[in-house]
Amino acid sequence: MAFFTPQRVYAVLGASTNPSKFGNIITNWYINHSLPAIPVNPTSSEILTLKTSPTLTDAIKTAYAEHPDIDGISVSVVTPPQISKKAMEDLGKEVKSVWFQPGSYDQESIDIAKSKGVEVIAGGKCILVLGESMMTAAKL
Repeated sequence: MAFFTPQRVYAVLGASTNPSKFGNIITNWYINHSLPAIPVNPTSSEILTLKTSPTLTDAIKTAYAEHPDIDGISVSVVTPPQISKKAMEDLGKEVKSVWFQPGSYDQESIDIAKSKGVEVIAGGKCILVLGESMMTAAKL
């Protein structure tokens, strides 16, 4: 499995309207790399011109409605560990890969995601540092 694929849609769990927060910076990273992204935020209707989904489940439904030929969803997680854990408990088979950004997870969150058969990237690896090289490796 791979986080980046040509037929993937990306959800940003913990997207933020605040330009100084990583949830906003990472959402903007997806926009700047022309990747189809859905910000997940329960209180904002739009972030950086993208329509948000209030939950990851809603983001998955939106992704498949707007992109019926996708091969799955990859999720960048920017939420606090307790919220990340709950989101991992609710993962469906549509989620193929989860990238826990630094500070967004605990071991239990990782274990839950792995138990669902999801590829996990964690250990302090940040999409802002490694994302471009991983995109290049995926030929995007």
